[in-house]
Amino acid sequence: MLVFNKFRDKTLKKGFLKLTCSFILLCIYSTIYLVHVTEHPIEDIAAVIIEDDNSSFCVRTRTLPSFDICPFKPEEDVYVSAGLIEKGIWEPDILTIFQQALRIHPNATIIDIGSHVGFYSLLSAKMGHDVIAVEPYIRCLLRLRKAAKMNELDNKIKIVESGASNDRNFYYMYFKKGNIGGTYLRESESASSVRVKTVILSDLISIKERRTLIIKADAGKKQRQFSSL
Repeated sequence: MLVFNKFRDKTLKKGFLKLTCSFILLCIYSTIYLVHVTEHPIEDIAAVIIEDDNSSFCVRTRTLPSFDICPFKPEEDVYVSAGLIEKGIWEPDILTIFQQALRIHPNATIIDIGSHVGFYSLLSAKMGHDVIAVEPYIRCLLRLRKAAKMNELDNKIKIVESGASNDRNFYYMYFKKGNIGGTYLRESESASSVRVKTVILSDLISIKERRTLIIKADAGKKQRQFSSL
């Protein structure tokens, strides 16, 4: 996992702001989820997916502050969801560093690349931050939306059905049985893959401008990497 702290230099030169970035390397842990910005609201998706959303269950985290989160069944997601159900927390060591960054920059907007069911998005919003949650898999987004409503954080989290890559393009999303957190993209299509569109970093930043951005991204070696500005 990578967390980036980005801020703008105050000096104006020829109408452009100079941008400087400081990078906090936390841990390369998992997979970057590459998805696309949706052209339809989450509320308009197929009824069968809505039913899946309504049937999902939720648990209380053991974080400080705590919040409700809606994981998958452990057999569907043996790492992230199973960990949240069993321990009420995910990646405690990384979480400590992430929360330190949130406290140091209380006015920062959080961009959560690969939000999954929204652990980092919900935590950030609970701590008062505006969040842009980026995730490819609609079932993850539905659970995040449900948890955001339960925690009364709807107005703090903008959900983007999108991927993040080094180009704007179409790719195919693949799934790992029992490990929803292991979703990844390939250029080739298969019978079980789902076609998705990717965006670049500047597309996400343009959605909501703030003085400081903290970007959390899960990155895997096999996936296409995140672009620079």
